[in-house]
Amino acid sequence: MEPYRLALCEDDPRERDNLTNLCRAFLDAQGIPGTLEVFPNTVELEEAPGRYDLLLLDIQMEGRTGMEFAKELRARGDQVRILFLTGAAEYALEGYEVGPIHFLLKPVDPKALEQVLLSDWKRHHQTKTVLFRNGNRQFPLGVDWPKGSCWCPQGPSPGATTASW
Repeated sequence: MEPYRLALCEDDPRERDNLTNLCRAFLDAQGIPGTLEVFPNTVELEEAPGRYDLLLLDIQMEGRTGMEFAKELRARGDQVRILFLTGAAEYALEGYEVGPIHFLLKPVDPKALEQVLLSDWKRHHQTKTVLFRNGNRQFPLGVDWPKGSCWCPQGPSPGATTASW
């Protein structure tokens, strides 16, 4: 399983440290292999060489805001998932233009953050299993959706084929 790649962009140092600790504690507690890269502004985030599964973006930042950055990403066709973090609920309507997975108000409730991260990971990153039945026999088939492949945990049966797309 590939690591769950998170990027946090928050300009307030105290809030950034708190969110960093919460994200790392979530990954550890859930046993999810993951990475977290932390950025103080959208310029440094944009210049980073990595690709991410989820961006945790502060909306109100000096310079280019998280909202402006998200709109630029969507204008370029980038469909990375976004979780907005904000101290002002009035940004919610504007933010839905870019299709975020969620908004969390600051100070962020640790349980709410954990719930959003776990839901995102399960929906987009966790390996899915499909169960096939043939008479009285059952065959679990693991499906890795982003990569487009599947496998049988017991190995292929005689005459079976694997699939990729």
